Amino acid sequence: MQIKIIFLFVFCFLIMGKIFADEEMESSKLPSLPDLIVLQKQEVQNYKAYQFHVDWIDGKPLFIDIVEEVRDLKNKKTDSKELALVESKSSTEVANGVSVFQNAVAGFSISKIVRSLSKEGADETKESLMRYDSYDASGKIRSSEWRNGKNGTQVEYLIFSDDGKPLTMTFYYKLKTNEKFKPLEDNNKFLVLSLDQVVSKFGTFDYSNANDVIDICIKLLNRAKELQGDNDD
Repeated sequence: MQIKIIFLFVFCFLIMGKIFADEEMESSKLPSLPDLIVLQKQEVQNYKAYQFHVDWIDGKPLFIDIVEEVRDLKNKKTDSKELALVESKSSTEVANGVSVFQNAVAGFSISKIVRSLSKEGADETKESLMRYDSYDASGKIRSSEWRNGKNGTQVEYLIFSDDGKPLTMTFYYKLKTNEKFKPLEDNNKFLVLSLDQVVSKFGTFDYSNANDVIDICIKLLNRAKELQGDNDD
C-alpha cells in the first residue's frame, strides 16, 4: 500500500497546482476547472461510487485497487469497502514503481489547461462530462481529468509519464450523488489476484490503454460482487 500512499500525496499536490493554471482553452463557453470544483462544493453533499485506482510501471499495471466508497463531503466522513486487489508480489517492482513515479513528477509544472467536451466514455454519465487536459511548458500532456458538467464531480483523473503513457489513474464507476446511502457492510472478503491471474481469467488486454484497463476493472468488480453474493447497485 506504500506506493499508493505516495501516489495519492503527489496527486493532491498536482491538483492544487492545476487550479491556478487554467489560462487557455478550446472554448470560452466551457466552464473552467476551478468553476467545476466550486460547483461540486456547492451542489454535492455526498456520493457513492466504485473507485478504481491503477498504477503503472514499465507499461503494465503494477497495482489495481477496487473499493466501494460512500463519502459524506459535508461532514468529511468516508465509508469504504475493499472489493478487489491486483498487486505485484515483488518488492523490487514496487520500489521501482515509486522511483519511476517520483522521477516523472520531479519538476512537474502545468503551464496551461485545455478544456473540451468529452465525446466518449466508459459509463452512462459520460455524455455530460467536461475534459481538462493539462500541459507543461514544453507542450507535453501531463494529465487529463473528466468532471460532470452538471454538478462538478470528478469521474476520472489520469497522470501521464514522459512518453505519454498512463502512470496513475483514479476512476469513479456508477457514481451517484445526493442520496441517502446505506452503510456499507464489509465482510473482509475480497478478490486478490496477480496481473498474470487477471490475464488468465479475462484474457489479454492493452495495458497502456486506460479504457481497456477500466473494462478489466469492471470485470474484476463484477467477479468480486459475485463472490460476495452482492447484486445490489
